[in-house]
Amino acid sequence: MEEGMKQQQAEIQQIADNTTEPSFDNTLVALEKSGQLLTRVNRVFGLLTSANTNDTLQGIQEEEAPQTGGQ
Repeated sequence: MEEGMKQQQAEIQQIADNTTEPSFDNTLVALEKSGQLLTRVNRVFGLLTSANTNDTLQGIQEEEAPQTGGQ
């Protein structure tokens, strides 16, 4: 999750730093495509904690949820 958050932040920074004229594709589409790793990890983790949880997983979930925006 931490790596996914780092990657998404870097992707968003690239969008913000883009010197070409803003367009739908280089802004909104790029933003929508950002964070793919974080999305995948959150989905898998969500399925895991829904199917088979324990105190350790619940602790991780409580710690990470505010950072990931509850994705």
